[in-house]
Amino acid sequence: MKQIKFYGRGGQGVVTASKIFVSAVIQEGKFAHAVPSFGQERKGAPVFAYARLDEKPIDLRSFVYNPDGVIVFDLFIRELGIDISSGVKPETVLVANTKMSPEETGLTSDFKKIGCIDAFAITEEILGKAPPNAAMLGALCKTTEWVSLESICNALREYLPGKRGELNAKAARCGFSRVQIWKK
Repeated sequence: MKQIKFYGRGGQGVVTASKIFVSAVIQEGKFAHAVPSFGQERKGAPVFAYARLDEKPIDLRSFVYNPDGVIVFDLFIRELGIDISSGVKPETVLVANTKMSPEETGLTSDFKKIGCIDAFAITEEILGKAPPNAAMLGALCKTTEWVSLESICNALREYLPGKRGELNAKAARCGFSRVQIWKK
């Protein structure tokens, strides 16, 4: 089983991304579920979501404490006292929305693999003012290889029908192609 923690701030599409990710995993015939966690429900407040995927049914329904993957929609969340490295294992993978390279994040000692993507820039370029979740999902696909890009694009088109879905799928493909990956 793979367990993932999604970190971000209200309005960045963190919870939606976890749901779309789960939908993509299920499309591939695997099992998955998402667990949202809200604190203060307002724009800019810290938001967490959790997801699990496996080849067999998942009975566990708790929060994720020892993630295999950490997805951070805004590294500024660390300035709010959130420890994104909490509970990570030696083989945990990080996907971060940042203009920095993986080496510049200062997190290479905590994670086995890091994928960095400027999802805000990709989203602005393709969608205008919108949450960066589609670009983040594309980067997640390439960095972890836990779900295919095609399944993510299909899940995005399903969740957002019409032109919005197509544009979000384009943002995911762009995130997939532009992510910078560092590996121990």
